[in-house]
Amino acid sequence: MTLEMEKRFLKVLKEILFILLIGTVYYILNRLTGISIPCIFKEITGFYCAGCGVTRMCIAILKFDFYTAFRSNMFVFSLLPFIFIYSAVDIVKYVKTGKTIQSKIINIIILIVAILSIIFWILRNISTFSFLQPQ
Repeated sequence: MTLEMEKRFLKVLKEILFILLIGTVYYILNRLTGISIPCIFKEITGFYCAGCGVTRMCIAILKFDFYTAFRSNMFVFSLLPFIFIYSAVDIVKYVKTGKTIQSKIINIIILIVAILSIIFWILRNISTFSFLQPQ
């Protein structure tokens, strides 16, 4: 491993550890106080956003309760394997070359996910699709 690769690796490691630290502190505070960050969109409009239920999903995953995690936010839960794989590949490429994945295919996938997210957001607020709401 070259010195530049080592620097990039340490940079990524610090960023990952920082994110994990913030998540851990939030989890502990949530468990001790029951206070969590409310969804501003839901507070203002009364409707669920595409991300509603993600905190509950993450807590359920930490407890290995994958059914509850899935029921909390089916869309984000279903994307997790792809997010982790993409992130891992992107991190490896960055550490090795100093560049990240940039391609038309990735941009198209991101656009498709954004469109699906909007569709999920709309559907979960229609009573017929109430099963999509966080449980």
